[in-house]
Amino acid sequence: MPASKKNIARSFRASIRGPGGFTLIELLVVLAVIALLMAILVPYLRASREEARKIKCVANLRSILQASGMYVDDQEGQQLYPWYQVPPHQGYRPSVVTPWVFGGFRAPKPERDSEFMDSALYPAQVRPLNKYVDPTAFAEPFDRKDRGRDIIKTYICPSDRTNSTTFIGDPGEPVEEWEPRTSWEANGSSFTLNTRWLQGYVGFDFSRVIHNPDRFSELSSRIARHIVGGNASQFILWAEQGFYGATYNAKPENHNKDAPPSIPQIEGWHQGFSSWSVGFADGHVSHGFFDTRGIYGLGGTIWQPAMRD
Repeated sequence: MPASKKNIARSFRASIRGPGGFTLIELLVVLAVIALLMAILVPYLRASREEARKIKCVANLRSILQASGMYVDDQEGQQLYPWYQVPPHQGYRPSVVTPWVFGGFRAPKPERDSEFMDSALYPAQVRPLNKYVDPTAFAEPFDRKDRGRDIIKTYICPSDRTNSTTFIGDPGEPVEEWEPRTSWEANGSSFTLNTRWLQGYVGFDFSRVIHNPDRFSELSSRIARHIVGGNASQFILWAEQGFYGATYNAKPENHNKDAPPSIPQIEGWHQGFSSWSVGFADGHVSHGFFDTRGIYGLGGTIWQPAMRD
């Protein structure tokens, strides 16, 4: 072979061989192996990250339950929970009442464009539970642009990704919003008190409870008597807001296997079907599957923990 052709062949071989001595085929094989490893490892890494978020979410929920216990201890045995601000907090005049204002903070992006929603109006320092969660929380009461230390991270679940809830007295179904706005942005908390027990005592018409503080206090005292002792370990007191929204139409008959469910179950925040983080009246927290179609699930209830009296 002429010298010129030998030089051309040598140059071609050099052009397809990298500086480290790899051929193009060898390089492609290495890239394929890396891609395969990534395909195998990424789901595990994602699951590991979600597990860390779930642990943080459960820890925050446990802190809220502990604060609730301290609040109750300070009530001198009355066992009264301010499930809503009834009557409304002095000076704010909300026209929309929500279950968010026992704890939490002023919603940065309210679910409805209304300046009269209590969860958008009340700063953190006027909410009863917060002195047990973060007594340093503060924002100028009537200046909604002043965030101050209003946002309390204990009320935020790292996996909070949806906002689905209803307002008391609303007809119809929960509002589902699959947009970047999270529950803590729309409501001031990723977690909410379980107020579904009202359905079991007074039906689905909440208006006579909301506008009658004496009646509300009587009902609150009544349910409190049922969430002591063994019943406290079954009664769901706090839960992720997604769980709360999913139980909107929960009914006893939905546990009848022969009856069609009135509402479907949905995916939880932590990549598990109908899996939620919930806290019970005795102070323990659990994460797992809950049948949100019925009042009684596996290991928990959102309605009467004991027989109605």
